[in-house]
Amino acid sequence: MSDPAVVSSGQTFERVCVNVCRDLSFAPTLADGSTPDFSTVIPNLALKSAILNWCSKTGSDRPSPPLYPDIESTVRSLMSSSEKSQQSPKIRVSESELLKGVAQTPPFLFSRAATELNPRNLYSSSSSSEESVIANTTPLLPFATRPSCFSYSSSPSTSSEFFIPGEDEGFISKMKSLDIFEQEQAVILLRKTTRTNEEARNVLCSEKLLFCLKKLLGSRYAAVQTNATAALVNLSLEKGNKVKIVRAGIVPLLIDILKNGFDESREHAAGAIFSLALEDENKTAIGVLGALQPLMHVLRSGTRRSRHDAALALYHLTLVGSNRVKMVRLGAAGVLLGLLRDDAEVAARVVLVVCNLAACAASQ
Repeated sequence: MSDPAVVSSGQTFERVCVNVCRDLSFAPTLADGSTPDFSTVIPNLALKSAILNWCSKTGSDRPSPPLYPDIESTVRSLMSSSEKSQQSPKIRVSESELLKGVAQTPPFLFSRAATELNPRNLYSSSSSSEESVIANTTPLLPFATRPSCFSYSSSPSTSSEFFIPGEDEGFISKMKSLDIFEQEQAVILLRKTTRTNEEARNVLCSEKLLFCLKKLLGSRYAAVQTNATAALVNLSLEKGNKVKIVRAGIVPLLIDILKNGFDESREHAAGAIFSLALEDENKTAIGVLGALQPLMHVLRSGTRRSRHDAALALYHLTLVGSNRVKMVRLGAAGVLLGLLRDDAEVAARVVLVVCNLAACAASQ
């Protein structure tokens, strides 16, 4: 590769290939059955540096970028083959409709925060695969950078109907209540309201509401803390809210949840930190506030979902040099290398963090 680039779904491709696919609005089906997401492209500087260093040490020629017309010709051939296979008469109508539905389902796994819940027992929290918004349809780096897959629901009971502009004061009033049941109902409704409604996420992410939400993140009641953390994840999905949330002083509370929170709250906290880490302006601040070590702990011993989100958070945080140095000083390199022997999904995420650390002189 002459110019490797990481796409939203986690795979690394030659940048020219990504550009051609984006220009032609085509996403190929890979050998493992996954479909890459080309919505965001990030230079894979660690891999590029490794390639150039290898060429220098071995005396090999540096790779030349492929020509755009050549790649375009190949991609168009793939598109033609794909169209023919979709028109295969061997597939019955019912199967064809099923496959169409699968193709329309984005290959992302969002944090479990973006779900609807019934009121919970105040003293306990449970985990259920039924709460997942989107099933994990790809083994590589799910969790998109934009909440585009949330628009799929058209049910009359969708959360968009819960929101009326100007209703934020109602949320704030209930969240300030000394009645635990009122607090629980407020954060459950906030979670539902921000589940799919982009306008609600933008309007409700106010300084006053974040201040109230901060207090509930530290609640000793599982249902309150879990739903408050989940609602925060939903708010953080909007790009304009990411910096606002960090500046509101919420990251230290998320770190505390990673260390001492309820099990499901920890899953949401890992997802929230990952979501906030997508914003370049937040990366250094999150590292300075001490998120790296708790994320490493979750990566080693958390649940499947929290481990995945912790790995993704660490990947984006280690795109910043200061965080790479911190990770090396924490002794993360050895731990990460050990995790490469873990299951394939975790290893696929960990290897990208390792690549980032490889670009740090201290780790070499």
